[in-house]
Amino acid sequence: MQHHGKISFRSTPRNMVPEDADNLLVSVMGVPLKSNCIAAAVVELGNNAGVVINKLRKIHPPAHIVVVSPRHEAFNDLLNNLNDYPEFNIDLSSLERKA
Repeated sequence: MQHHGKISFRSTPRNMVPEDADNLLVSVMGVPLKSNCIAAAVVELGNNAGVVINKLRKIHPPAHIVVVSPRHEAFNDLLNNLNDYPEFNIDLSSLERKA
């Protein structure tokens, strides 16, 4: 997302409990899931939600990505609980050398 979509992160990505991600997705999408999540991550974005959605449409990432904006009820809970999830390190140095 950062490299190909030029999307900025305001925080370090964090591992999210898959069950929490499933519940968040149901809350945002308003429909039951066909299958459950196996792995999930959460990160606070530095870009406007609409801009991010448009960029994601253009790059077609090989993952399911849900943008939770302030207009969603789950937004404040997610933001308040962000630090409850453990950080994971992303090393972009190998990608930067290729660019």
